[in-house]
Amino acid sequence: MKKWVLHILIFIFGWELYAGDNRPYLLATRISESPKIDGLLDDRIWLTLPIVKEFTTHEPVFGRAATENTEVRIAYDNLAIYVSARMYDSQADKIVKELTQRDQLGRADRFELGLDTYNDDITGYKFIVSAANSQLDGKHLPGDGFDLTWDGVWESAVQIDANGWSVELKIPYTSLRFPKKELQDWGIQFVRFISRKGELSSWAPSNPNINSIVPQWGDLQALQGIQPPMRLSFTPYLASYYNHLVKSVEPLTYSKNISWNGGVDLKYGFNESFTLDATLVPDFGQVQSDNVVRNLSPYEVSYEERRPFFTEASDIFSRGYIFYSRRIGGRPKDYFSVFDSLKTGEVIHDNPGQVRLYNAIKFSGKTVSNLGIGLLNAVAAPSFAELKNENTGELRKVQTDVLTNYNVFVLDQSLPHASSISLTNTSVLRNGNAPDANVTALRFNFQDKNNVYEWKGRVVYNKLWNENLRKSEQSGFAYDVGFAKIKGEWIYGATHLVENDTYNPNDLGLLFYNNTISNSAYIGYNDYKPKGNRRYWQNALSINNRLRYKPLLYQSIELNAESSIGTKYFQQIRLVFSTRPVYYYDYFEPRTEGMKYHHAPYWFINLSYQTDTRKKYQARFGFNFGESPIPKDPYIGVYVESSLNFKNHFQLNIGARVSKDYGNFGFVDRKPNGLPVFGFREIVTVSNTIEMIYVFNTKINLHWRIRHYWNKLNYLTYHYLLADGNLLQIDYPDQFDENFQVFNSDFVFTWQFAPGSFLNLIWKNGLFQNDFEGKGNYFDNLNKIGNTPKDNIIGLKMIYYLDFKN
Repeated sequence: MKKWVLHILIFIFGWELYAGDNRPYLLATRISESPKIDGLLDDRIWLTLPIVKEFTTHEPVFGRAATENTEVRIAYDNLAIYVSARMYDSQADKIVKELTQRDQLGRADRFELGLDTYNDDITGYKFIVSAANSQLDGKHLPGDGFDLTWDGVWESAVQIDANGWSVELKIPYTSLRFPKKELQDWGIQFVRFISRKGELSSWAPSNPNINSIVPQWGDLQALQGIQPPMRLSFTPYLASYYNHLVKSVEPLTYSKNISWNGGVDLKYGFNESFTLDATLVPDFGQVQSDNVVRNLSPYEVSYEERRPFFTEASDIFSRGYIFYSRRIGGRPKDYFSVFDSLKTGEVIHDNPGQVRLYNAIKFSGKTVSNLGIGLLNAVAAPSFAELKNENTGELRKVQTDVLTNYNVFVLDQSLPHASSISLTNTSVLRNGNAPDANVTALRFNFQDKNNVYEWKGRVVYNKLWNENLRKSEQSGFAYDVGFAKIKGEWIYGATHLVENDTYNPNDLGLLFYNNTISNSAYIGYNDYKPKGNRRYWQNALSINNRLRYKPLLYQSIELNAESSIGTKYFQQIRLVFSTRPVYYYDYFEPRTEGMKYHHAPYWFINLSYQTDTRKKYQARFGFNFGESPIPKDPYIGVYVESSLNFKNHFQLNIGARVSKDYGNFGFVDRKPNGLPVFGFREIVTVSNTIEMIYVFNTKINLHWRIRHYWNKLNYLTYHYLLADGNLLQIDYPDQFDENFQVFNSDFVFTWQFAPGSFLNLIWKNGLFQNDFEGKGNYFDNLNKIGNTPKDNIIGLKMIYYLDFKN
């Protein structure tokens, strides 16, 4: 069946089943004696290997010979791939050797190794070593995506001398997945970055006018007789936390306790291609706090996934765009309903804000025919809130979430020329009468043999089992199709998307709104030829027209334009313009079925400037401005982000954002007669972040991040929303003015005491503070932070990596 489909695709698109003739290649050399990984390059075996010398610049100008000589050698044996690189430098005293945390790129000079072990031109491993021997690893994804969360266990060493610097790498096969074949070819790439010059060069030329990265790599040919090793590792953890949490404010009481957690992560390779990852009673205490914001929109706020189990090697599970991992172990479904459950004399004694996971597993890999398979399962425990009667002291439990099983299943067939077709299914099974859900997505991405044109599309169907829904609401669908030119100075494309009125993948996915038809087109022009002080020039223009799916009605039209200029001094100037030039209908802000808001047109600009990225002290400045025909309602915002690097060990990042929306119409309340109440409101937002990173050496570092967010909301007038979408001003006695503040301090001291093994000292301090006054300036409200009780958590967590083979 698979061959039959492939033959049809070859017939339609004229695909060829071999790599391009212009790719550079080198022959793999087997060695019998492994080198010592010390960075010295004095092992005998390096002298017998062929040398890779010719490097071509990618930046600051594509296509030139690298300004400094680089010599790379590569070898393999039954255990690992070995690479040595000699980076000659005519000004060795200016080599930047700034220390960073693992997986932080920083400013240092660096060497990169890329390995496409399946030679599918779609994904590939990347191993990066800086001149300070800081390590970064990850995986290239289709197109130009990069998964920084993938972590391998590998070795590197660096030496710096008067002629430059050298590096040695050992990449064990236990950190890689590759086919079980007697003779095989891999894709390979070598990259060098010289910080003070901003020069990025590579062995296989990497053209910035080509969207995909991995297809431009070279070939490592004739790897022979290598056997994928048994892959079995355990990572047990033990954690202890002292919790000092605010229990009530009036009177002020705290909940104080010491908790102990223990669990284990397991990684087992079933064969050369497939791996089982499992976590039992996971703990994510070291994960950075979310950047919580005040949400006034009708749409859900999405937060970045930072939990290691869900971020590592997660690329296959995102193929159908129907999986949002934050659904697993997130806030209990009925967390806010607890407030409506209070009886006379009761207060909330405990209301956990996060569901506890019993366990989670991932099974993933790729067959020799490049069929990727992924399976994820997670089981979440039921959650309960405790309500306390203040008169009797009696505790009453209220269930806020049920025992839940989450599943994701993916089949992803890689095709020639960075193309693929995938099938993704997600399901959520809940205990008892709680609703269940199932979503299936079929997605394709086809490129021609020269990777110039791309055809892509997706079809999604969802099914809900919920007795509270009408039969017509229990299923929904969505689809999109698109065509694009993705290579060259001029690029363009168009997309058509439909999401029907009952499409709802949100039990395990993320969708902001449905019931829409979207038609969009774009054109871009990128010039990477230097001219005067200009290093490159990037431009894009797009248009999007949205319609209501049911009934078929006009919704909005939007235009976007963007232009970026990079200077020869490695500065960047960027201008973004966005507008909805005519009145349009917003069907979501009313939060009421059948209602719409007749929204005024607007335009918005963002102008930003980035200083020289080669310098120790860098900054980015930005200015935002928006306007509409409504009197006295401009939007003004400014921001600055700076990075200061001291003595190769200490980095200080400071960010500040201030904005004021002088006039904004939005939903406030709904009266008993069903009419939505809108308010014309003034919104002030300030967000400040300080991040301090001290790297003692490549194994020990300290990371401290402090964030304060303040949002002030003042309502100026109130209005009824009428059936035609217009507003009628009313006198409204209720007050909805508000001050909303979030403060978080995340302190993590990390010691990597063995490969893959860590000891973390964690201190988290934070609070939420809000009142319905909407008064005072930033500093007045900042004083409230000092007077508001805070949650404090201090923890010690040890993670120990055990490799069965070693």
